[in-house]
Amino acid sequence: MSLDLSVLIVSHRHGADVRKCIESLGAGLEGLSYEIIVVDNLVEPDFLDQIGGGRNGLTLISNEEPLGFGGNVNKAARAASGGVLLVLNPDTAYHSGQVSEAVDFLEEDESRGVVAARLIYPDGAIQRNFRGFPSVGVTFLRALGANNWRNAPAFYRHAMLDTLHPEQPVAVDWVFGSFMLIRKSQFDAIGGFDESFVMYYEDVDHCYRLRLRGYTTWMYPDLAFFHEHKRDSAKLMPSRLQL
Repeated sequence: MSLDLSVLIVSHRHGADVRKCIESLGAGLEGLSYEIIVVDNLVEPDFLDQIGGGRNGLTLISNEEPLGFGGNVNKAARAASGGVLLVLNPDTAYHSGQVSEAVDFLEEDESRGVVAARLIYPDGAIQRNFRGFPSVGVTFLRALGANNWRNAPAFYRHAMLDTLHPEQPVAVDWVFGSFMLIRKSQFDAIGGFDESFVMYYEDVDHCYRLRLRGYTTWMYPDLAFFHEHKRDSAKLMPSRLQL
């Protein structure tokens, strides 16, 4: 049976977070037929108990060996029955708005390839989960900590979309993979995420490859999710672009 939405969550020892995430979703998924597919990348013995046990509409995939983020999302997508995929981090939780409205926004225009919700830190601060496509110079300055500079170069501020504060849907270059609504047909057509990226940049690459095919990426601020943004590897230079 075809469903409206497949929620794809990848866990790397995030059992408690996955449980909170799943338990928060009910109010935000009203009006949609959906399933939740969770990939246990590290195969913890008590993982099912950690996420609250089995339930209707939940599929648990336990890996025989660990995969990168892109490989795990692709694996979940192959098992998905929904016409739209929601790639969702385990450290997120529903806040406000309706996912169905964001899905409608995606579906009403065939040129839209990705739609992202507004993400909010636990303290209520807005997370800027959107960017312009990076250049070599932008990536280098980001690694040097330019986001904290008082007078970062204009080209860097432009790439960070510093002046953009979305209060209505707006097209951007790319959004964080923490929350991405994507048509399954389009995801499949470009081969899903590029698995040569072990972690980070899959989202940049995916939005870029969709752009090459004429699809746009959008922020949809009427839908909001909390995002704890707990990334132990975030201090490593290759990941600094997204923080």
